[in-house]
Amino acid sequence: MNLNEWLEVMTIWRQSQVEMSQVKRWKLFHYSGVRIQNNAEHTLGISLLGMMYFDLAHDYSAGIDQALVLSALLIHDISEGIMGRDIPSPQKTFQDDLSEYNAFVERFKFLGSDKPPL
Repeated sequence: MNLNEWLEVMTIWRQSQVEMSQVKRWKLFHYSGVRIQNNAEHTLGISLLGMMYFDLAHDYSAGIDQALVLSALLIHDISEGIMGRDIPSPQKTFQDDLSEYNAFVERFKFLGSDKPPL
């Protein structure tokens, strides 16, 4: 990896932390006393839950690619950070998912990919 690529990685690393922490989740429930949570907190929590699952249920998870699952948990909402919004899944449309996918592809295109934007 050359210096420019490394600087790009560091920029994405920094931006992702800032962007994810600024997106508040569950806006529909904030009036009900539900603890406000941002995407960074959610991602940490779900990733730790995944790690605990593999530790506690190892007899039932043989053959599952743990690194792939944990990687998916870590990045599953990164596009929401890029776009600066959270749309609860019952209200999310196909177009919303497509916009998030394309935002992800654009952000990480420097890594190379055989998957074009849709």
